[in-house]
Amino acid sequence: MSVGGRHPDSKTVLLLVAGCLLAVGLAGVVVADAASNPPSADPASIEDGLLEADGEQTVLVVFDSTLVTADPADVAARQEQTTRTQQPLLTYAEANPAVTVDRQFWIRNVVVLTVDLEHTTLEPIAALEGVEAIRENGHLDGESVTFGPAMTGVADSSTANAVSETQRASEIEASYGLDQINAPDVWTEYGTRGEGITVGVLDSGVDPSHPEIEIAGWADWDVDGTPRDTEPQDYDIQREPSGHGTHVAGTIIAEDRSGIHLGVAPDVDLHVGAALTDCDASGCDAREAQILAGLEWAVEEELDVLTISIGLDTKAGQFIEPIRNAEAAGTLVIASVGNEGLGTSSAPGNEYDTVSVGASDAWGEILDMSGGEVVFTDLEWSDPPEDWPETYVLPTVSAPGWDIPSAVVGGQYSRASGTSFAAPHVAGGAALLQAATDEHLTPAELEAALIETAGKPDGKNENQDVRYGHGIINVYAAVELVAEGDLEVDDGDGDTSGDGDGPDGDSSDADDSSTDDASDTDEPGDGDQEHDSDGTTDDATDGDTTSDDGAGPVADDQREDPSDDQGDGTAALEDDESPGFGIGLAIGTLVLVGVLGARKRRQTRVS
Repeated sequence: MSVGGRHPDSKTVLLLVAGCLLAVGLAGVVVADAASNPPSADPASIEDGLLEADGEQTVLVVFDSTLVTADPADVAARQEQTTRTQQPLLTYAEANPAVTVDRQFWIRNVVVLTVDLEHTTLEPIAALEGVEAIRENGHLDGESVTFGPAMTGVADSSTANAVSETQRASEIEASYGLDQINAPDVWTEYGTRGEGITVGVLDSGVDPSHPEIEIAGWADWDVDGTPRDTEPQDYDIQREPSGHGTHVAGTIIAEDRSGIHLGVAPDVDLHVGAALTDCDASGCDAREAQILAGLEWAVEEELDVLTISIGLDTKAGQFIEPIRNAEAAGTLVIASVGNEGLGTSSAPGNEYDTVSVGASDAWGEILDMSGGEVVFTDLEWSDPPEDWPETYVLPTVSAPGWDIPSAVVGGQYSRASGTSFAAPHVAGGAALLQAATDEHLTPAELEAALIETAGKPDGKNENQDVRYGHGIINVYAAVELVAEGDLEVDDGDGDTSGDGDGPDGDSSDADDSSTDDASDTDEPGDGDQEHDSDGTTDDATDGDTTSDDGAGPVADDQREDPSDDQGDGTAALEDDESPGFGIGLAIGTLVLVGVLGARKRRQTRVS
């Protein structure tokens, strides 16, 4: 081609080449934008296991969370918005006899369906407006628990001994767990054992015929999350063979009919939700829909605290939104971190917004089975909230979880070990903290007070670590902190209370379970014992504790605020910062440099 009868010179060619390459680079911006923001008409993802499934399947249809903009604390508004966004699916199901709507949730924008895949497919559902994903109704395991033999020599009495207003804490016969977190001190110094506070246990049910168990509310759900019309007394030993839920409940409300006080907050109003109900001879499991139902129930019942001792080995994030919504509505969510040891955790106890609980023994050491890890948020969670920190440490705190005596089905008492039994100590502690203070505390304030006053044995790292978290809770110290007006909670600008350095991602001390100066303790039960990694007991040569109060020195560090790391989250890239632009421009520049270099080499060879 010639221009004006002349061939273009080499500079013109180079400019044209560079312009074309730059245009290709800029085109990459459009392609990258389109890939990262798919149109709403694109079908939702379908979990792999469902693609090959046949017959009747229970599935969770997850809607785009951004479609619901109501304040999480405004339950009525959230219910209205979720119902409206779910309407296309409801209309489709009404017209399709192979699709049945089992349960609609508002705590997260999810609908549970039973779909007969012999007569329909999931693809039309995936193409409906607002649908983001179709998933299986996942299993959650009850933590593996082995109960010890029934406790012998206990009082056979239907009447509990009252705690006198003039009685000193040292005069109260209590389990080592209650003494370690200083619960009796709150009873005697602040005159409360939790009255007026509502606590929920989401577990395997409860034996209401047990002398120690008195409940104020009951709920039960099928595996698809639909309510079941049952009564607590329907849960006999056949329905709750493990006794797991009864033991957890007893750690919160049991009196001293066993001969010693067992419950952290015996006067709370206890509500029990039966979610861990898919049982056989090996134990009980829960389904994801049952946990969603339990979280929704906790908010509807306006529970102050909810404790969950159920675990799912995943970081899929299905409970992130409902837990955040529950806490925004005023319910503190506490969960066990899991029993698989160092480097592990389980959901929902591994989510940043949950108060995750590890397990300590009678001497303030952490059980080998107790979970804990450093979580790298973006690497391990597929779609974490933008205000989560880049890394965080599990557990949040620890509490007694070894050889815990409590009620079990059949009117008996037994001992058990695991983080399942540490979590209710924290739930009861949070209830005492709320009951002993004049003002209503938010979930964030309850958590902050427990964190700031938690402590570890002498010689341990004062920062949060993967064994203790921030430390073993000290309920009496937490009440004092709030009563004296010294509690400060982050206001959203990154300002937090405490003089510590926040969570310490360094797990170098994780295996350091040694203690130095020790003082003797007479309890955890029938004599001085030490635990093995599996929670069993052997005769101990040294039954020393690490501090007089069982909780060690008070740690000043409070849980690290997400805004300390990344402020308001990662902002979207501007056009000139997008990957497509950068890659295209880089390629264009490299090719241009290469062409210029070749031209120069050609000129050199000619000359």
